Amino acid sequence: MLQRLQKGDIARLPEENIRNDNFVQRLFLTWVYGIVHAGRRGQLQQEKLCMPHDQAAEVSTERFEEAWSAEKAKAEQQPSILRALLATFGLQFAIAGVCKLLWSGFVLLGASYFVNALIEFVQRKQGWDAIPNKGVGWVLACCFFLDAIFSGLALQRMGDVSMRVGIKIRAALMTAIYRKGFHLPNAQNTEAGNIVSLVSTDCIKMYEGVQHFHNVWTAPLEAATIIALLLWRTGGAYGLPALGVVMVVLP
Repeated sequence: MLQRLQKGDIARLPEENIRNDNFVQRLFLTWVYGIVHAGRRGQLQQEKLCMPHDQAAEVSTERFEEAWSAEKAKAEQQPSILRALLATFGLQFAIAGVCKLLWSGFVLLGASYFVNALIEFVQRKQGWDAIPNKGVGWVLACCFFLDAIFSGLALQRMGDVSMRVGIKIRAALMTAIYRKGFHLPNAQNTEAGNIVSLVSTDCIKMYEGVQHFHNVWTAPLEAATIIALLLWRTGGAYGLPALGVVMVVLP
């Protein structure tokens, strides 16, 4: 049940509204099944829509406030919101980047090796007749299937972690801006528009940027790897035109 807050109170997520998911539940999204099943039967209630404790706005805000206080305590350099955000959410943000690299690796592995190996095996090219009737085709097909499964899981984890980090950053920044605005003597006059702009635009852009950042910095690496594989596979016959197109479009 929601409780009425008094002046100076800090909102807290009630214990009955907390849902602590384990790794398997987040990996396979099993926590959604019960909600969807209850919703299809028309029995879904607001009290059943719980959320993880670390996703609560007050938890993210308290962690950010601690990092920001430590940042302001540094006398040798100017406080930086970016460093405070990295100190608070940097580890989770890095985990999303690792998942994106894993996805890129699995996709390139499947496209460059397993597909080519299956084609060469079907065409009975030299090298694949050394061990006939030993199930090589089944092994390649199963490995290709597992590669697709792992690439999908890596992409799903990257999107899930990025979304969760973005929500936490948005909640922490919005709360910090509101608290700062309440302490400004002329917030109702000249600074009101700036506060609304920060909350409605800048914080939302931070949330969106977290979700797309890993796609931006990994795109050149993926393009370079694909061109290198194309040059290696074709001996430069078709890789050079692709390289020329990238050099023209990239700037």
